[in-house]
Amino acid sequence: MKKTPVYIFILLIYALPCCRQAITVESLVNEMTSKDGLTRYPDPSCKLIQFSSYNRSSVSPLLSGWYENFDMSNFIRIDSSRKRREFVMVDVNGPGAIVRWWMTFYKAQNGIIRIYIDKKDQPVLIGEARNILSGETIAPYPFSASVQKGAPLGEEGRDYDHNFYLPIPFAKHCLITYESESLQKLYVRESVPVPEGYFWPDVFYNINVRLYPPGTKVRSFSAASLRKAEKIVRQNAQVLMNNTNNHSIMQSFDLVIHPNDSVSLSFEGKNEVIDLITINMG
Repeated sequence: MKKTPVYIFILLIYALPCCRQAITVESLVNEMTSKDGLTRYPDPSCKLIQFSSYNRSSVSPLLSGWYENFDMSNFIRIDSSRKRREFVMVDVNGPGAIVRWWMTFYKAQNGIIRIYIDKKDQPVLIGEARNILSGETIAPYPFSASVQKGAPLGEEGRDYDHNFYLPIPFAKHCLITYESESLQKLYVRESVPVPEGYFWPDVFYNINVRLYPPGTKVRSFSAASLRKAEKIVRQNAQVLMNNTNNHSIMQSFDLVIHPNDSVSLSFEGKNEVIDLITINMG
């Protein structure tokens, strides 16, 4: 009989990870507007990685290519398995989630983005950047936005920026590609031979991916999950747009702080969180 509590204790320890709710589009969107969540370590824990068009010659500050700045049209590989030329931007095993995406172009903006989830042959999202990433076709502003839209483009062929913040969770795998007939391989850049070749015109991208520990429950993104999350997405879009703050305690100071000086503020109470700091410097 004395062993019973020990067995129960062990069972509880091993059962806890299984009791966590699954990571979903809704849970990730709600997290984006949770100030309370900012005061705690992520649970489950996660690692953030980035896929980008950075210059592949930039490997180490100890090597000569560290300051190379041709950060465009660099991809993981070309995938021709579907009888078309798809440039791979992201290829990563889950569980995880796409949490931020930025792209812009020079004379290559009419290509097709495809997002494949869990190694399925058909993409869950397909379309041009101006529709998927910044056109509010998939998600409302500010989850889908172009900061520069309306500004002068300058040089012919330049494009606006495309920003996408709607989380795209995946349980097993995520593959993101870009298909563009404009991209051609060249071997001379600014009158300098490039023996290995490079692709032109320009595709710039940064895509951030959150990775969870193996075994984390993740409900993969799909058209059905997007429809299910629509109300939550729109509610949180309004929260992000309104940017309201309800302060129970406000404390201010008016001091002259000289070089090498400092100022300290203390607050009384418990179960409180600092959600806004404003500094006016005159």
